Amino acid sequence: MYVNATKIVIISDDPESLIEKTNKEMIVIYPRTKRPSSNVLLRKNIKIIFSSYARFPDIDSLKIIRNILFYLINTSEIKKGDVVEVVFKKRGEFHRLLFDTDQLEYMTIYRILSDRLNGKLIENILKLSMNIARMGIEGRAAGALLVIGDSHNVRKYIIQKYINPVGALPAIRRNVVNIDNLDILRPYVTMDGATIINEKGDVLFCGSYVKILDVPNNLEEMGGRHLAAKSISKLTKAIAFVISSEGKIKIYRDGKMVYQIENF
Repeated sequence: MYVNATKIVIISDDPESLIEKTNKEMIVIYPRTKRPSSNVLLRKNIKIIFSSYARFPDIDSLKIIRNILFYLINTSEIKKGDVVEVVFKKRGEFHRLLFDTDQLEYMTIYRILSDRLNGKLIENILKLSMNIARMGIEGRAAGALLVIGDSHNVRKYIIQKYINPVGALPAIRRNVVNIDNLDILRPYVTMDGATIINEKGDVLFCGSYVKILDVPNNLEEMGGRHLAAKSISKLTKAIAFVISSEGKIKIYRDGKMVYQIENF
């Protein structure tokens, strides 16, 4: 079945039923309510990723598949040159789609931000953002505003109204480039206000308030986090990630939104 594919992506309420014997890399997308068996977990060629869906709706459009592929591309699970076979269910029947990444026209976050932030920092900021979008805090939906880079200038436009909560953490635990720190930092970065991160990935402040350039008439429609992200990214060379409680991630650069990812 997988003659031309270098990687296989399986999307289903019961993905285990679609797994076939192959040595090729498999990415198995599980609903959050279902856990894989030990038989699947022990297979070295299988990568397990949990979706925010309790169960997958009937895939009658490519939107879910598109969002999953965008996530996998941006987290480097799928790379340029991969031929990806997507296996999914539609109206009770199995379907397969083949994607050649060399033929896909897409802009990754890395290409957009590589002149400002290093690749490992971008990768872990994205993972942290997706983690918040998918899991929230203690099962509740949560949002966040992450301001990364140009920290010297960013400090001129923020107000710390209370004691910096992340200041109590050891310095070694405040760096997002160390993937082991992401779960530790998640409750801090979802506090009210912005999280300020320097070019090395160190979380400097949480709960910071960003000075807004202009308050438009449609403030409620735009939302405070998005307005703050737009302002700080225009005033400085920082990149702002906004994670909404609805599971969307928007990235601002130079006062403009340059990328959006919808959670799946």
